[in-house]
Amino acid sequence: MCEGMISIVVCKEFQNRYIGRKAVVAILSRAAKIGLKQVDVEIYDFNKQSIKMFSDIGFQKIDKVR
Repeated sequence: MCEGMISIVVCKEFQNRYIGRKAVVAILSRAAKIGLKQVDVEIYDFNKQSIKMFSDIGFQKIDKVR
C-alpha cells in the first residue's frame, strides 16, 4: 500500500446503510481541513455500487482501472 492511501470496505450485511458514504464524506472533510487539493479513488469496474456512490458524492471518472 502506498503512503497516504486508505481502503474502505463495508461488510455485506452492513451495506446500503450509508456507512461507506459517511466515511468518505468524513475523509473528504478532513482532507479539505489539512489542505489537500485533490482526492483520487480507484474502483474496479465491476463494483457498480461504489461507482454510483462516489459519482453521487461528486467524483468524476477520469481513467479506467488498470
